[in-house]
Amino acid sequence: MSKSYNTERTELVDKLVTEGILTRQQALAALQENENSFPIDKVIIRQTGADPEILAKALARLVGVNYEDISLTEVSHPIVDAFGIPSMHVTVVDPIQYSAARLISPEIAQSLNALPIRLDHEKVVVAFVDPLFESAKNKLELILGSPIIPVLTTQSMLEEGIIRSLRRPKLGEALLLAGIITKNQFHDALDYSRKTNVHLRVALLYKDYISEDDLYKFLAKRENLPLVDISETPVDENAARLLESSFERTNNILPVAVENDYVVLALTDADNQEGFNQAEAHLDVPCRKALIKPSDFNYAMEKLYSQDYIDESIFTLMERSPEDSAYHVLETNQIFLLIIFVLLSLVLLIYSPNQYLIFINALITAFYLGFSIYKFKLIFKSISGSLEIPVSDQEVADLKDSELPIYTILVPVHREAAILPDILKSLEMIDYPEVRLDILVLMEEDDLATLQKFDEIDPPRFIQKVIVPNKEPRTKPKACNYGLIHARGEYIVIYDAEDLPDPDQLKKVVIAFSKAPKDVACIQAKLNYYNRKQNILTEWFTIEYSMWFDLLLPGLDSEQAPIPLGGTSNHFKKSLLLMSGAWDPHNVTEDADLGIRLFKQGYRTRIVDSTTYEEANSQFNNWIRQRSRWMKGYIQTWLVHMRHPIRMIKEIGFKNFVSFQFIVGGTPFTALMNPIYWIMTILWIVAEPEFINRLYPTIVFLMGAVCMYVGVFVFTYINIAGTMRRGYFDMVKVAVFSSLYWALSSIASWKGLIQLVFKPHFWEKTIHGLYIKPVDENNTKEVKKA
Repeated sequence: MSKSYNTERTELVDKLVTEGILTRQQALAALQENENSFPIDKVIIRQTGADPEILAKALARLVGVNYEDISLTEVSHPIVDAFGIPSMHVTVVDPIQYSAARLISPEIAQSLNALPIRLDHEKVVVAFVDPLFESAKNKLELILGSPIIPVLTTQSMLEEGIIRSLRRPKLGEALLLAGIITKNQFHDALDYSRKTNVHLRVALLYKDYISEDDLYKFLAKRENLPLVDISETPVDENAARLLESSFERTNNILPVAVENDYVVLALTDADNQEGFNQAEAHLDVPCRKALIKPSDFNYAMEKLYSQDYIDESIFTLMERSPEDSAYHVLETNQIFLLIIFVLLSLVLLIYSPNQYLIFINALITAFYLGFSIYKFKLIFKSISGSLEIPVSDQEVADLKDSELPIYTILVPVHREAAILPDILKSLEMIDYPEVRLDILVLMEEDDLATLQKFDEIDPPRFIQKVIVPNKEPRTKPKACNYGLIHARGEYIVIYDAEDLPDPDQLKKVVIAFSKAPKDVACIQAKLNYYNRKQNILTEWFTIEYSMWFDLLLPGLDSEQAPIPLGGTSNHFKKSLLLMSGAWDPHNVTEDADLGIRLFKQGYRTRIVDSTTYEEANSQFNNWIRQRSRWMKGYIQTWLVHMRHPIRMIKEIGFKNFVSFQFIVGGTPFTALMNPIYWIMTILWIVAEPEFINRLYPTIVFLMGAVCMYVGVFVFTYINIAGTMRRGYFDMVKVAVFSSLYWALSSIASWKGLIQLVFKPHFWEKTIHGLYIKPVDENNTKEVKKA
């Protein structure tokens, strides 16, 4: 640079020292920095951390020019509406005259770090950032052919002004200048979009600063594209089906018409050039863009493909892996083996009844003993330490919203109009960025009361309804499969209607997945009940869940054994869930079945220490309905995966095969056998009939005695252990008498078995909302204390 510039620079720095803006040490550093290659304002800001606006004003005063704020400003002025009511109207004013700014090119403005901002008679007012602007001023006067009035502004204001006036304004600025949003709304939405890493238009919609109609009308005009209005122009179904529906939904692109020699592709995002190019390449004909609102896109897709979706929800697993489907209760080979077993049993009962019954009794007793010992081993291992994936509160706090994946929550509801407000309220309590939540409330087409209630509530944008078409089977897994087709998330979780998950559960699972190996397809959260003290039935139910989810499942996890999933709060990687065939719509415990199927395919399930609180059944008949369905489903699941036992052993190994027999087969089997042995015990005590004595030769009697004492001890012990692990010390005395609860399970098991024969796919509805929460029970923290 020239000597005169260096002299001016030194003089200006001396003035700044005199004014107290710089210290002598900072001044020397500023003069020496990088051999004077940076503008003085940048050097000073770097050295002092000074506020750019305050510094620019001080520099303007020292060099004898004006300072100007060239950012967009809001101006309020009074108006009177059609009813004669006065109010203030806010408009946005741009101090830059575009006619003046466009006297130079963007390249010149950037190179000289200057921008003409208005005309003043025959002179041009130009904003500079560098107070030593003489060289740039002389160059501009030659370019413009007019004298210049220099003013100073800040670097950020100048850069924004160049973009605004010489380049295409960004969406937010364009909306601001059009008076559609306010300056505060713009900055708030911009901050939200940066924080959550979403497009500004999405942030504006989620903040409710603009309606979808107004936004897309503006976008269509801005992009010079037609806006597809499906209320006026129906989508051409033949055109729509030119692309695969999965591609259309993934890319938010829909062919809406074929006109002359081109196809009209409607996009929800005009900038999705990659998706447009892929569609055009697939169609192999010229295409033209149009815009479509996301709500119209979803409506059109549902109208076009709802029957395709419902067929996919029902038949995907049957077509991909028919032997894993519970559509048939028994396969041909199983029916054949059952017939052989029955015939052989009849023959043996006729020719050698004592020996045969002793043999069967010995097998059952041995199985029961092994079942008890195995459960005790798992529980004891869990008591010894924490076996879940560790996730700390600090790790949750350190998560950044911008790095979180989109999370889909599927909430199947059926005839839940009465409790729907509570359901939606609990979903809004989840601690996760709204813009990254994809909550789908799955409702049956004929459930008009629940649909009407949802519309009346009009929940936030991140909670959407999905209407499941009427078609048998009428089951929760069919609804979940239908919702999965609509899911946008990288992760998927199921919550039941009455669920209250820990607010930070999704964040904990994101961390847990990041720590887990790639073969982990599912992370199961723990389940428990918020109405545990309602009556003795809810206490027993809570004791059972505390044992199952706090001790048994972590024990299975530590053994790397197959885990039958709980009916809710199982979090999946969407990609692996789809590869597995998702849920079996014909299995009434689709969760347990899916857990086994994932394991057979080489995937694992892990446990995380986060709890979802549910409503425990407090009425006997309602509890029996629910438990009979669970037991029926466990029997279904056992029958499905035992169609080829040798193959299953090869797939999962003998040890895991035994675990499957004990946990999935043993749970309903022991419940079915319990009343038979209880009756035999009572008969023996009362009458000592000879036929019972004959069933128990010495070795079998010893096994039976051990089994009885071990079984009673184990099941009482594990219930007490689960209760204490959960911290419900006041319920230990109730756990001692939980053997009475087993009798209820046996009743439900026999009902489930009978129903499996006559109504294998019937989904017995569980009534929710029987518990009225106390007025002070308004958040999860209080629920935990309930």
